[in-house]
Amino acid sequence: MDCVTDLQERELGTDPNNPDTDGDGFYDGPGSGGPSFTCRGDADPNPLDPSVTGNEQPSIDTFDVDIIGFQATLDLRVSDVNNNLAGAVIEWGDDTGDTITSGFGDIAITHSYPD
Repeated sequence: MDCVTDLQERELGTDPNNPDTDGDGFYDGPGSGGPSFTCRGDADPNPLDPSVTGNEQPSIDTFDVDIIGFQATLDLRVSDVNNNLAGAVIEWGDDTGDTITSGFGDIAITHSYPD
C-alpha cells in the first residue's frame, strides 16, 4: 500500500499495483489517504517524475580509507540536498560501530582496532 487510494492512482495516472510508480524510492502520493489508511514510507510530491527535487536520496560522493597499523581513517563526503538523512552507522567489522546523527557533508572518522 502506498500513500494514495486506487481511485487517486487512476486520477494521478500512477500504477495502483506499484507503490513507487516512478521508481525513485518514494511511495506515490502526497497524502495519508484517510483515518483507516496506512501510509508507508515517505510520500512522493510528484509520483510521475523521478527528477523532482524532494525525491533525491542521500549519496556518498567521495570515499577514501587509510589504514595504518591497527587504525583505520575514513574520509567521505555525503550529499543530502533534501535533508532526508537522519543518521548513519559505520560498522567497523569488529562488533563496534559509530553513529553519526549530524554534521553530514565532509566526514572524517578514525577507529583503532585492538592489537
